[in-house]
Amino acid sequence: MHTSLIRRRALVLALLGASAATAVGHAAPASAVVPPANDQFANATVLPASDVFSSHWNGDSTGAGLQVGEPIHVGTAPGASVWFRYTAPTTGRVTLVTTTAWDSALDVYTGGTLTALKQVASDDDATFSGQPSKSSLVSFTVVKGTTYSIALSGASSAQGAYSLAWQSNDNFATAASLPTPTMVATTLTQFTYDATAEPAEPQHAGVGGGHTAWYSFTPSYSGQVTVRADRLTHFADGVLAVYTGSTLDGLVPTAANDDRDTGNRDPAVSFPAYAGTRYYVAVDGYAASTGKFLLSYAQTPIYASIWGDAPVTEGDSGSTPATAYVKLTQAATVPITVRWATSDDIEAGQATAGQDYQAASGSVVFAPGETTKPISLSVRGDLKTEPSERFRVLLTGVSGGGAEPWGSLSYVSIKDDDVTPKLTITAPDVVEGDPGEGKVMPFSFTLNQPSKVPVSVTYYTWGGSTAVEGGDYLPVAGTLTFVPGQTTKRVDVPIVGDNTHELPETVDLVVTTISGAVWQHPGRPSGLILDDDIIFG
Repeated sequence: MHTSLIRRRALVLALLGASAATAVGHAAPASAVVPPANDQFANATVLPASDVFSSHWNGDSTGAGLQVGEPIHVGTAPGASVWFRYTAPTTGRVTLVTTTAWDSALDVYTGGTLTALKQVASDDDATFSGQPSKSSLVSFTVVKGTTYSIALSGASSAQGAYSLAWQSNDNFATAASLPTPTMVATTLTQFTYDATAEPAEPQHAGVGGGHTAWYSFTPSYSGQVTVRADRLTHFADGVLAVYTGSTLDGLVPTAANDDRDTGNRDPAVSFPAYAGTRYYVAVDGYAASTGKFLLSYAQTPIYASIWGDAPVTEGDSGSTPATAYVKLTQAATVPITVRWATSDDIEAGQATAGQDYQAASGSVVFAPGETTKPISLSVRGDLKTEPSERFRVLLTGVSGGGAEPWGSLSYVSIKDDDVTPKLTITAPDVVEGDPGEGKVMPFSFTLNQPSKVPVSVTYYTWGGSTAVEGGDYLPVAGTLTFVPGQTTKRVDVPIVGDNTHELPETVDLVVTTISGAVWQHPGRPSGLILDDDIIFG
């Protein structure tokens, strides 16, 4: 037995009195409180060594005692202790920190029995951000496979609720392995207390203060990853950086941040991550700041969406090509297949498959690295004047790389290029003449521009309020047709001359239907029959 431990044991026996020499287990507490399960060295609570989510232990030391043969821990005179056990999964550095409202101390030992313990590290009243506390903090080097016993004790038998946290991710090689990121954010409370920087370690975000906690994760699918480090206790200013690479001196920066935004010193990064790639996350502090923080991370998948191109002019006949595009929010490392199909719009009066466009469906395959693929579509031309129309292109399925659909449809607009001409109808005033002279009233039909399709006008004459059919004019009825390219037509209404003096008379032209054009000034175009007979006195 080590001399220091013998001396401590002798002191304990002296303080506890002669009855302590025959006590079994531990000294009787002042009150009949059931001691905690890990009160004795043999019943130490085993601390998980590799699960970053189980690196906290909340307990209560009320009722704990001091065993016969137990060393006097740092800061106790004597005290009461609870025990923990930690077996190092790798060689490296471990840090333990307590959070207590009472004066707690930490001691770390090696050795398989209570009387063979060898102290490795100890602390009482740790200082955080320059301020003393009642909590404790120890950091020590561990050897893979070695078991360490940890005593949490209180000065002058102080006891109560406590929280014990431990981390072993101070070095890049011992980065804490995080679960695969998902769309649901993963969060865990961590700290950078007593962390260090390795000789070849980069300065994170250009301002890292040399107190790094390392983490790593590998996405199962490609997508945008967001990582945040929200400061908690003692942390004045956080720094966050993400890297790829397998060695500390070969790291490739991926993303870094000091302050999330103006006035917010919580760092956060967002970056495109790729399936199967290992990413390393370094959490540090600006100007050597250390403390607790809430680490959270999540990943949105690659989203596939469909986009229509600029409006397509339909043309007069045949097919006019149209294009839509399928886009990914980022490139993948594996092929992604996106399926699509056209569809009539649910709104009435829009384009119809087979008449205005060719129905189609298919799929596009994105090779690794690609983010945009075109879809070839076809619009049908015609000579019909109609409003601009549209049809839908639907995203019907996505597979590969964990990609998901985002925006299930888009539209292709068909721009009509058939302009409807405007029709005007006019007639001049006509002097009736004498019987048999054969004069006519010419009604002029004019289109303001040529039409690509025939324009027809159905009409008949009407005497209006004065002219008499058969007496003043001969009736005319029929359908007038403009052939494509023609802009003027004429209809002559025969005038019946006489030698009778009379007032001017009106002849109306009634239009019943117009096809292929619009009437610019709807109504009844009319002309006047002017009398040319002189009255002799």
